[in-house]
Amino acid sequence: MAADRQSDHAADPADLLWTFVRRAENDPALILDSGANSAFVALSSVKAQKKGTAAVEAAQVLGMYHWLRYLALPDEQAADELSLAINYSTPLYRSRPECVPPLLHAIMIECLDHTPKRVDSLLLYNYACDLLTSYRRTKQLHLLERAIRLLEDAAADPPTNVSYQLNILHNLAVALRTLYERTGELGDAEEAVQVWRDALAAVPSQDPERANYLHGLAVSLQTLGDHTGGQSALEEAVRVGREAVAATPEGHPKRAGYLNDLGAALLGLHNLSLEMSVIEEAVQVGREVMAATPRDHPSYAGYLTNLGNALGELFTRTGKVSTLEEAARVSREAVAATTRDDPNRSIFLTNLGNILRQHYERTDRLSSLEEAVQVGRESVALESDSGRLNNLGIALRELYERTGQLAALEDAVRFLRDTVLVTAADHVDTAKHLDHLGEALQVLYESTGQLPLLEEAVQVGRRAVAAAPRSVPGYGARLRTLATGLHLLSMRTGDLGSLEEAIQLGRQAGYSGNLALFLRSWFVRTGDSGALEEAIQLGRKVVAASSRDGPARGLWLGNLGLFLADLYGRTEELSVLEEAIQVGREAVAATPTESPDHALFLGNLGSALHAQYKRTGNLDALEEAIRAARESVAGTSEAPVRLMNFNNLANSLRDLYQRTGDLATLEEAIQLLREALAATVDGESSRIERIHNLGNLLQQLYKRTGEASALQEACRCYREVGDNPAGTTSLRIWSYRDYAHFATDLDTPQNRLAALENAIDLLDSLAPGSLARVDREHHIGELRGLAGQAASAALAADQPERAVELLERTRGILAADTLGARGRDAARLRQKYPQLADEFEQLRTKLDILQRSHPTPEHAERSTGITALETTRDDNQHLAAERKDAHDSWRRLLDRIRSAPGFKSFL
Repeated sequence: MAADRQSDHAADPADLLWTFVRRAENDPALILDSGANSAFVALSSVKAQKKGTAAVEAAQVLGMYHWLRYLALPDEQAADELSLAINYSTPLYRSRPECVPPLLHAIMIECLDHTPKRVDSLLLYNYACDLLTSYRRTKQLHLLERAIRLLEDAAADPPTNVSYQLNILHNLAVALRTLYERTGELGDAEEAVQVWRDALAAVPSQDPERANYLHGLAVSLQTLGDHTGGQSALEEAVRVGREAVAATPEGHPKRAGYLNDLGAALLGLHNLSLEMSVIEEAVQVGREVMAATPRDHPSYAGYLTNLGNALGELFTRTGKVSTLEEAARVSREAVAATTRDDPNRSIFLTNLGNILRQHYERTDRLSSLEEAVQVGRESVALESDSGRLNNLGIALRELYERTGQLAALEDAVRFLRDTVLVTAADHVDTAKHLDHLGEALQVLYESTGQLPLLEEAVQVGRRAVAAAPRSVPGYGARLRTLATGLHLLSMRTGDLGSLEEAIQLGRQAGYSGNLALFLRSWFVRTGDSGALEEAIQLGRKVVAASSRDGPARGLWLGNLGLFLADLYGRTEELSVLEEAIQVGREAVAATPTESPDHALFLGNLGSALHAQYKRTGNLDALEEAIRAARESVAGTSEAPVRLMNFNNLANSLRDLYQRTGDLATLEEAIQLLREALAATVDGESSRIERIHNLGNLLQQLYKRTGEASALQEACRCYREVGDNPAGTTSLRIWSYRDYAHFATDLDTPQNRLAALENAIDLLDSLAPGSLARVDREHHIGELRGLAGQAASAALAADQPERAVELLERTRGILAADTLGARGRDAARLRQKYPQLADEFEQLRTKLDILQRSHPTPEHAERSTGITALETTRDDNQHLAAERKDAHDSWRRLLDRIRSAPGFKSFL
């Protein structure tokens, strides 16, 4: 490219710049070296001093410097370089045009002489090859793009020599595929396919290189098919790939590579067609690849991992564990065949990890999952891209679910957060990665009770839904994850709006199982029997659609049994209870004994059998209920389930004592409740209910044995529950009444009267109409007994005027609830003081919600295999604290309202 010349001075800046120019002639990006820039600056500073030949030579090297920079720089920076190259090269162009680089020469003809000049295609090709050399070294995208433009120009006006034509087309097709791999632009993949087709059309049918072009077309077709999901492109890729292999003789050094890429195309085609013959051929081709590849071949490990992937896919179709174990063995061999600094080692580790997770999911072999986590950590340490981070996060979550190791779950969340951080917002996997993070955050919340985790889970879930196009298959899964998070949030905070949104999203997702759970929660919170009936319909639908030996069948049966038990509690229809028992038996039978759900479903079955005994008096049902409860307690170490069943077993033993009079049975029931209380943290709302139950058992022990200490402890239990604002209003009212009734010989009439006055005060905090939630008349009748009990206590305390006052007040509250007079009080408040009325309505609604909430019911539900929020210790504590705060706020609000003019007798 440069004219011959002699240097007069070794230190001449022109000589130094020529050194950089010559080095960059076949790799233009080298001219961007800082040393070349320093030489350019040095020469520019003395150029004006040069005369004659020295001046011409200085201009020549400066022209070459700017020309090479024009080739090496992006378009937006190159225009000035081209102008400078033309200016410096003009004297040489006029005197010795053959010394000007040919492509620059052609440009100068057009610019200076205004004469179009045809540029030789081989010249364009050679410059493109130089730029491709620079691209491979620097990975600068503009070099690749400029090389492609030059190759496209060369292909548009090809040389007559077919061999040269094919070289141009070959390099253009390879460069386009490389550009697609960088940018993901579909047009580049489509153009690459067309260029390969053009090349094949020019290759003589007997040309020994034809197989190479067939292979190139097959690979580009596979790339196109993978991008578009087009089965026809993959089918053609397989057909052309087979032709490439058939055209390549046994023992040819390229045959194994062609076979390997044919196997990859078959694997991609199988993912769309799901034809067994296709995946079987992929495995067979993979075996042929390995038979044709020596162990010291540089691609040996890559071929092994591809065979492992094909075997893993074959396993998903056949379910044969032996196939999966072969896949794991082959993939381990692939990893072992690489050094720690091999750039592909991370890929091979990732593939091995995926296969090991599959093996764990099929065999439940913990060692496979632990190895998957280990290789996942090594893979991420080598290259922490989004795919590897996501795979490791999922494996760690599975390890937590198997072992209960909280550190594994915390690591899972950390890696999944990193996954989201390194995934571009517009990446195709963004929604999936957000969904995985949201699920893990929900699980971590359920393990720790930390509300910020749940709030983050809901936020992440919203982002996942927003990032997922409605048309993609995973959209419903994103909706379900968000809906589940909102359901948990509503259970934690009492926010009905979150539950409403969860139900709405559940309907959009079209997944009946979780929607049924959301509807059941709506029933529990609002008493809406329509929601419960819909939940039962959906539950039956899910059970009918589940496989008899499917892993989720027991879960759906267990939840259906729970719904039916709720319906029985509402309707008291014996046929409903009998169905609940039958479904409960099926749930227990369908759930492995080692599953934590087995003990849960046994406990629920025991509760249903206990209810059957209370309805029918069938002693066999009670005895079976006790057996189920004992087995459940023995079969779980999960604190919420175990404590729930302690309580249920104690209740059943109490009824057995009442039936048989066996004192040992009563004593066992008392001991069980003592153990449950010892394991229950102060501040849990469930503790309050258990204390009340213990009081009931102790007063029965007193009636049987006459032990004064039993009665004293029973009364302490009643008083503790009554005084605790964390309990439900109705439970506190009953506890005060029980205390006043049984403490006749233990406390003064004045103190017993004070307890009943407290009970009457609590009536005010019952939301108007809430007494009608289960059986209005029955409950109002029972509470009317409170009026007579309070009047009697006042008389015993020698306060007859107080007796009349309490009688009238209590009857007035109950009558107002029945007739809606309390509603009129509220309407009058709204008219006079609307801001106070808003506070009143909001707080009354919150109290009603908290009154309905039962964190440790006799039945417990499962949601996607994880204990429902209602059964967690932290939620018991949260609910208890909320009840206390709400009650205190209610009393303060009533004081404010009653201090307003005209509202002294409010409610």
